[in-house]
Amino acid sequence: MIENKKSRTKIVSFERDADYYFLKYQRQMDRGAYLDALESLRAAVKKQPENSEYKLALAEFYTEINYFEESNYWVLDAIGSSSGEGERCLFLLGCNFFGMREEQRARECFEKYLNQYPNGLYVPDVRDFLEMMDYDAEEYGVPEEYLERSDEGRDYLDSGQYGKAIEILGQICRKYPDLDYAKNNLALAYYCQGDAQKAIALSKEVLEKSPKDAHATCNLVLFHLSMDDPDALFYYCGKLETLNPEDVDEKIKIALTYCELNENEKAYRVLRDALLDLPYDPQALFLAGAAAANTGKLNESLEYFLQMMKLHPEDTVALYYKNIVQEAIDRGEEVVIPYNYQVPISEMHRRISYLNSCFRKPARQLEQLWQEDDYFSSMLLWGMNAGSTMMKRAIFDIICKFEDPKSQEFFKRFLLSRTEPDDLKNQALLCLRRMEVPQPYIAYLSGKIAEVRVGVMNEVGEGFTKSHQKVLEKLVSLAAEHGWKPYTPRAIELLGKYVGSFSKAPAMRNVKAWAAAFLCLSALRDDQAARDLSMEMQSGAGVEKSSLLRCMRAIERKLEETDSCSSR
Repeated sequence: MIENKKSRTKIVSFERDADYYFLKYQRQMDRGAYLDALESLRAAVKKQPENSEYKLALAEFYTEINYFEESNYWVLDAIGSSSGEGERCLFLLGCNFFGMREEQRARECFEKYLNQYPNGLYVPDVRDFLEMMDYDAEEYGVPEEYLERSDEGRDYLDSGQYGKAIEILGQICRKYPDLDYAKNNLALAYYCQGDAQKAIALSKEVLEKSPKDAHATCNLVLFHLSMDDPDALFYYCGKLETLNPEDVDEKIKIALTYCELNENEKAYRVLRDALLDLPYDPQALFLAGAAAANTGKLNESLEYFLQMMKLHPEDTVALYYKNIVQEAIDRGEEVVIPYNYQVPISEMHRRISYLNSCFRKPARQLEQLWQEDDYFSSMLLWGMNAGSTMMKRAIFDIICKFEDPKSQEFFKRFLLSRTEPDDLKNQALLCLRRMEVPQPYIAYLSGKIAEVRVGVMNEVGEGFTKSHQKVLEKLVSLAAEHGWKPYTPRAIELLGKYVGSFSKAPAMRNVKAWAAAFLCLSALRDDQAARDLSMEMQSGAGVEKSSLLRCMRAIERKLEETDSCSSR
């Protein structure tokens, strides 16, 4: 009888360690396979998260591809676990701030570097950066702080805060009327706020002085496109055709304008040119993927979306359109992809419905989803990027309950976002404190990165009397004693909102009842949790039912009254 050799064959599996992936990363970098190298480096960090060398290598990679916020996260994370890497960390932070156009912060880092490491490895590079910043200020004839202030106005514009953008950029343009890029952004802010005539006038002022200004030309094309002015639109489209900028930001602006005009071939041509300078820019990659699909180049489109997913594995927008393009290829059909970086309304509604259904699940099921279901985690991240403030707060409340390294990383990353509002970041700070994550926390607040320490007494702001402070302290202690810490951030938020709704808030004499009431109201998204908490407060904490209900009704009435007034 002949024995089947296959039956005797054993497949020996082995667990690849962090060093294996780091060595693989180095080899892939040597071959120029940068996106594959990034995947390997991420795997090394995941295998050995305490290794500062791996984290700083990841930070350096992100700096090289202009992912400055992501790099900052890993630099700041490495600082806490590294010894003797201060020189490298300080240099990277300076590079990132320079790339983010926060030149004052960059200068602080670089000058600190020269003071601490006068013979350091990066001294020549640091001096080059400082010379470049001095040159920029001299070139524009504007003090450095005004250049940075202009960038702050642009950030407000990007985040949809048009009033603040107009206030800041208007001040700068009045003082320095020849600062064209500030004037271009001011024109956009006026247009977005509904004042098209003022926007057009400002853009024309720029073109009179600088006839080849790409941003002003593109702005005028977009303004007249929306105003149904065919003659003016034809004129400025003609000027657009004559532009051939070398600056990559101008190329992206021109490409975006062609996208708005549905000039797909022209948009794709400009985007391919821009990607030679910015091969890993997520906006350029997405637009190129859409433009390639809209010109019938589906295989090229698929490649762009795959590149996006290698850069951001959690990017569900890129995943959605990757699948759409793949299905079109398989069926031999054409497909049209919109140029706005979001999923269609129908898909958005489906995702919101999915999240809402998840939020109604018991706490244990949610925690299991968080730990085991990548799709659930990715939808939470999508909701944080695309959802309303209300949805973001709901997601915060959910993730704060898990109290694991994954949720801690989520909040730490959120704190370093430049575009999210400070009030949401304050909630993230409270969540980290409730999770007993060691302080200080690093956060991007009020336009600056700073170390933040969160104390019970200063969590809810000014205007609190001694009785309100006592309620706050009791709220925190009750939650800790009875295992209701996940509801603490929302309860503190409700307390602050309630007290803030009065010109002079009344005293809260029954401290325990008021504290219990805010905790119970914070749990109302989960009916069973709210009932359980109410019973716990009545029995275990010794709060009378009548007192608890009276306080809850008072809070609800006042907050409803406040919401009603604000909506008028």
